[in-house]
Amino acid sequence: MDITTTWEKLAWDQGGKIVYIVIDGVGGLPHPEKAGTELQVAQTPNLDQIAENFIFLYFKGFFSSQQIYKIFNLSHPEQSDFITAIASLSDSFISSGKVVKFCKQADEIFEARMAALQSAQVSIQFETYIMTPGKRANDFAEILIKKASQGVKIKLLVDNYGAKEISSSYWKNLKSSGIEVQPFNPLSWRDPLYYLRRNHRKLLLNDLN
Repeated sequence: MDITTTWEKLAWDQGGKIVYIVIDGVGGLPHPEKAGTELQVAQTPNLDQIAENFIFLYFKGFFSSQQIYKIFNLSHPEQSDFITAIASLSDSFISSGKVVKFCKQADEIFEARMAALQSAQVSIQFETYIMTPGKRANDFAEILIKKASQGVKIKLLVDNYGAKEISSSYWKNLKSSGIEVQPFNPLSWRDPLYYLRRNHRKLLLNDLN
């Protein structure tokens, strides 16, 4: 019997271990080219099991491209800046300041935002969750384009879901004016459940050095 028809290699290599499946319960030796390779033998799973495992791995983000981070020169826990370092690595941020005004109504918030944008001389960094089409969005784009033409460096971070109603031409118009626009967490087929992670921050920073 041709042993290459008895054994079938799976499509992936787990940690250097070549995994084989027994076809139809028939045993035998692995291919001669695999001599010395650790062999793991299992009965052929049925299609339902394969489908269930695939779906489980898919929604766990198994097929997504993972970011690998390496941390160098982290402060000792007894050092004063250790808490700040950990906060910045854990999706948190420690800051301090003085509240000079508190706005509750949408019109009041937008008026203050426009005034802050108008006063910017060097840079504008804007981060938000919800954006919808309309006069406010158009006025916002108009002043950003004006400030960009004056040499102000502008960066926008908008939630991909929260701003889904804004047309692509809106963002294209901003980008063509030299404004950097980044969507937060766009949907990826590799890890659809990760799309539930949204950015609810609302920040406007001017002239940060």
